[in-house]
Amino acid sequence: MKLTLQSICEKGLSLCWEKVENAREYQLFWSDRETDLQYFKPLPKVQDTCLSFHRMPCRPFYFYGKAMDANGQCIAASPLLHTPVFVIPSPQLETLNRGLVAVKTEKGIFLSWRLLRQEVESADKNRLCSAPFRVFRSGKEVALVENSTNYLDTEGAENDTYAVAMEGQAPCPPVSVWEKGYLDLPLQHADPELLRETASLLLEHQTVQDTLLHLKTGISYAAARERALYARVKEKAGILQKPNNILAIEYCKALQRRESDVNIL
Repeated sequence: MKLTLQSICEKGLSLCWEKVENAREYQLFWSDRETDLQYFKPLPKVQDTCLSFHRMPCRPFYFYGKAMDANGQCIAASPLLHTPVFVIPSPQLETLNRGLVAVKTEKGIFLSWRLLRQEVESADKNRLCSAPFRVFRSGKEVALVENSTNYLDTEGAENDTYAVAMEGQAPCPPVSVWEKGYLDLPLQHADPELLRETASLLLEHQTVQDTLLHLKTGISYAAARERALYARVKEKAGILQKPNNILAIEYCKALQRRESDVNIL
């Protein structure tokens, strides 16, 4: 049994193979990475000698197949088939602003801001290069920064405001200096113990398996995970409906995987 690529387009691809004597049905397995065969995902069994795979070929896919007799026993298996990339999709970028922050340090006011993708002119192994940025303190230009998105204003004060502008552009909206050396991101849930308990449940094998079963019904991963959790803790599963809670739970999961001594308060 040998798989061949019959056709490929933006919506997917078709695979074919020669009929195997005494075979009653065939099953193909696929992966989007070259890995051990045990991690390949099964496709529905077919009796024909061709199969359509409906995923955008924006990355290589890997396939192998088996031919089964009337008793369901494998009587032939194909070598691994590697399909080419056919589509290179345009990246879906977020709508981001300059993201300027100003933080008081022992040496002055430290500024940091974003360089947007469309502003990159060149790159080397150490950095991205762009047009220079002008730095404004309380409306007055105080520096020209080249090939960097950081600046330390040694003459700045806590009551100053700051803005930056790429050469040839208008300044971004001014920002104030943070009162502390950090920004508080309060949790939307007041019970750290529930966050830790939820993280533990999501790491358990049963919850993972239930989530996969719900995914097969066609719902989103977030909905599938919430249903799997609801089956175990009922109304507490609502904790997954708030973004900050989800982020906190993911941090808890990472800490538990590492058996870390770090705790959330």
